[in-house]
Amino acid sequence: MTRVLWCVGLATILTLLNQALGAELRPRIVTSFFPIYCWTVNVAGEFADVENLLPGRVDPHAYSFTTSDARK
Repeated sequence: MTRVLWCVGLATILTLLNQALGAELRPRIVTSFFPIYCWTVNVAGEFADVENLLPGRVDPHAYSFTTSDARK
């Protein structure tokens, strides 16, 4: 629950900064699995680029983390 609140706070701060500064650059947010991805896309809207770490139809319990995932 603490992570969710932290993510909400971060998304809110980034959105407000983006609006206040009129920045063209949007923050990049990487989520861990699909339900969090859907939620983040709906919260961030057009103010951030959201990418999901897991490919489609992959169970989070069976996923193997790679070095390219760490770079994301």
